[in-house]
Amino acid sequence: MGRRDSSARPSNITPTVICVVSSVGKTVLSVKKLPEILIISTADEMFDAHTVPSPAPLRRSNGIMIQSVSRKSNILADSVHLPADYLKIKEKVESSCHEYDVIITIGGVFMGKYDYLPKPRQVWRSMP
Repeated sequence: MGRRDSSARPSNITPTVICVVSSVGKTVLSVKKLPEILIISTADEMFDAHTVPSPAPLRRSNGIMIQSVSRKSNILADSVHLPADYLKIKEKVESSCHEYDVIITIGGVFMGKYDYLPKPRQVWRSMP
């Protein structure tokens, strides 16, 4: 089909698109699959948006914002919140690597020996 015009807007393949494409004799289209996204938030001090938190509230608003931005591009993103527990984070990361194209981690920042995300990131980097 040649080189893709960089000014072309991405679009869904609708019956109208199929009609136009077939009317000019094209039987094959180059397409891209939308990515499957998982948003993993971590930290024990984060609360759902509808929960009344402690005096120093941290709500899970970043995940909601990322899901909204994704939805604007017709990309559905799953979201999960995990406690500050290394084994639970590691298990979720390992099980999700084959299910999702993109994994976004957000949440509280752990430090030192309680920073549980570097080790799971090593798992991601070592996967094909």
